[in-house]
Amino acid sequence: MLEGIYSTDTAADNVRYRPRLRGKRLTDDEVRKLLAMANLDDSFMDEFGAELSEGQAQRVALARTLANSPKVT
Repeated sequence: MLEGIYSTDTAADNVRYRPRLRGKRLTDDEVRKLLAMANLDDSFMDEFGAELSEGQAQRVALARTLANSPKVT
């Protein structure tokens, strides 16, 4: 299940959110790779959630989920 993104945070901050709760810091390169996996280029890193289309926001949420290294079965 994908949760909505935080509209007052940038896409990069949204991707970093959950790993940061677990004490892990993601580098800019790691965030770029996760956004790329969700079909977003690095130009979205500094875009705020409120500035994204619904589809882009869903892809940021997907990148945030992937940042947690989920098990896929």
